[in-house]
Amino acid sequence: MAEEIYKLKDREIKMTYGLLQILASRFTDLGQIENLNIDSTLQNEVINEVLAERDEDGQKKNPKKDYSMTLTVSEGESLMEWISGHIIDFFISRLQAQTATAEKLKPLVEELQKTIAEVQEANNQSKLQQTGSKA
Repeated sequence: MAEEIYKLKDREIKMTYGLLQILASRFTDLGQIENLNIDSTLQNEVINEVLAERDEDGQKKNPKKDYSMTLTVSEGESLMEWISGHIIDFFISRLQAQTATAEKLKPLVEELQKTIAEVQEANNQSKLQQTGSKA
């Protein structure tokens, strides 16, 4: 799991749940996470989200500022590694939670499928009997 706090020379960045949600919303599917390592536009977007100074309501104080321009290459790469770790951890934990939920629901779904099949069979039998009595 990635460290919660990232230390820059002049400040610390805390990965909050809200910030992680903002970052995760940039990815509509897991395949896009691969792009994080090669897409410089995406990298700048997530760096600017992470480094943006925010008010107490989480709103950016200076939304047009390009914070990535203040980083050295090694600082940017290190920060991207930290951000990527959090994003990957987030998606892995969500997948694990979904898998656990699916496993818990599996017996219920199987029981519902069985009940549906029985109801459909009963309806079919009823229709056959109605057809047979009309003949």
